[in-house]
Amino acid sequence: MPGSGRSECSAPPRPRLLGLSSAARQLPVGWGLEAVADGHALPRYTAACSRLLVQYKAAFRQVQGSEISSIDEFCRKFRLDCPLAMERIKEDRPITIKDDKGNLNRCIADVVSLFITVMDKLRLEIRAMDEIQPDLRELMETMHRMSHLPPDFEGRQTVSQWLQTLSGMSASDELDDNQVRQMLFDLESAYNAFNRFLHA
Repeated sequence: MPGSGRSECSAPPRPRLLGLSSAARQLPVGWGLEAVADGHALPRYTAACSRLLVQYKAAFRQVQGSEISSIDEFCRKFRLDCPLAMERIKEDRPITIKDDKGNLNRCIADVVSLFITVMDKLRLEIRAMDEIQPDLRELMETMHRMSHLPPDFEGRQTVSQWLQTLSGMSASDELDDNQVRQMLFDLESAYNAFNRFLHA
């Protein structure tokens, strides 16, 4: 707007900045402590929060630079007041994963979060071995710790097979389009199987 002193808002990155602003605002909305306290809502909250965290990181990469070097600077610049979102972003985890009392609930939250994180990274074309393998390995280790999960749970085999594939790659190697498509299909199937197990 002429004379408003905000000409920087007409710069090319504005759509991306607005997208990041939207993601930051959405993070705490509708997912207060009441939702987390409800055991049935825990997997839904964890999945939604994990997805937003992946989207935030992908969006922030596009706008990070000399004018905006940190998420705190971004929030100050655009006058965003979202303390719950900032806490989740800085800890890089949904609040459910802070639960130290209920080991089962924590395992469930970890598994859901890691499934969503890996799948959303692939959808956002983050496909380098060193960006996918750590989350996938942590997913495998978490499923092993979850004693309630049947030994023959199909998701374990799926994740194990993809870990073997990634172990044969160099850190900078990337999955090709066919591998990404197959991995997404396999992980989506395993994630759905995990949800069926939770509701059985």
